[in-house]
Amino acid sequence: MTKKYLIVKGCAGSGNRLVTVLAAIAYAKRNNRILIVDWEDGQFDKFGVNAFTKTFELKNVESLGSYRDIENFDVLDHSSELFKTFPQKGIYELYYQESSNVFLKLPETFFPRGNWSKLRSCWKPISEARKISSDSDIIAIKNVFDKKCLVYGDRLKDDRKEDVLYYADFLPNISFDHMKEFIEPKKFVLEKVNEFASANKFESDVTGVHVRYTDKKPKASLDKFINDLKNNLKTKSVYLSTDSEEVENIFKSHFTDLILYPKYKPKLNNEGLHQWALYNNAEDLKYSIYEDSITEMFLLSKAKFLFYQGNSTFSKVSRAYHSNLDHCYDWQS
Repeated sequence: MTKKYLIVKGCAGSGNRLVTVLAAIAYAKRNNRILIVDWEDGQFDKFGVNAFTKTFELKNVESLGSYRDIENFDVLDHSSELFKTFPQKGIYELYYQESSNVFLKLPETFFPRGNWSKLRSCWKPISEARKISSDSDIIAIKNVFDKKCLVYGDRLKDDRKEDVLYYADFLPNISFDHMKEFIEPKKFVLEKVNEFASANKFESDVTGVHVRYTDKKPKASLDKFINDLKNNLKTKSVYLSTDSEEVENIFKSHFTDLILYPKYKPKLNNEGLHQWALYNNAEDLKYSIYEDSITEMFLLSKAKFLFYQGNSTFSKVSRAYHSNLDHCYDWQS
C-alpha cells in the first residue's frame, strides 16, 4: 500500500498551532496518513528550523520529523504545487486568506467539506492579484474552485487522493481536552517547568492566571476579575502569565506574593508577543521568546487553581494539560 502523508503548516500563534496539530492528528488517524508538523516558517526560530520538533513530541500517531524524510518527495502527487516547490515556506508566504462577506453570513452547515467550503473562505496563491471594488464578493469567489486554491484544514474531506496533503488552519473545530494524549513537551521543557513549579510550590499554594492583553483583549472587565480574585483567593501566591507590562504592573499593585517567570519582555506595539521577533527581525530572540512562552503555557497547567482567558487558545491549551479541570475557570465567565 502506497504511503500517504499529511503536512501541517504553521499558522498563527503557538496555541492556535497546537490546536491545529491536534485536529490534523485526528485527520491523519482517520485516513491512515503519516503526520509531519512543519513549523519551519521562521516565526518561532530561524527560517528552516522546525520549532515544533525542537520542543514537542508526538504520541499515538504515526509521524515523521520533516518533509525531508518523505521518500521521492519530488515525484509524489501534492495538494499544493507551491509547497511542493517551496517546502520550507510558511502559509502566509505563499497564500492569503480570501473570504466572501456574502457567504460568511450564511451558516457553515450550508457548505459541505471540500471544494464547496471555498465559497466561504479559502487559501489563494499570493501571486494572484487581489482586486477591491464594489463587487468584491463576486471577485472573491470567481476562481475558488481552481485547484491552486487550498481548503482550510478543518474542511478537508476524508479520503483525499493526493500522496502529500497539506493542512493549514488556525482554529479548527475540535475539543482541546485530549491534547495531552498526543502532544507532549520535550523532556528539557518539562524539567524546566517542573523545577520552577516545584521551587514555587505551584501544585499546593499557587493560583495561575493568564491575561492576554495585546493582539487579543479580554471580553470581560479585568478590574472586576482582580477584585473577585483578591476577595476569594484560596492560595498564598498568584502566578501571572501575561504579554502586557501594563497588566503586570496592575497585578503587582494588588498581590504582594506575585510570581513572574523571568523572561525577555520586548516593548510591544499592539502586535502579539509571538509576532514581535518576526516583525522586528530579531532572529536571535525568536526561539528564546518562543521557548519562554511554551514554558509559561505549561507552568499555568501546574498551578493548583487556574484562571484562564477563554478567548485565547494559549490559555485553553494550558487548561487542557491541567491535572484537575474542576480547578480551572474561565475568568471572563
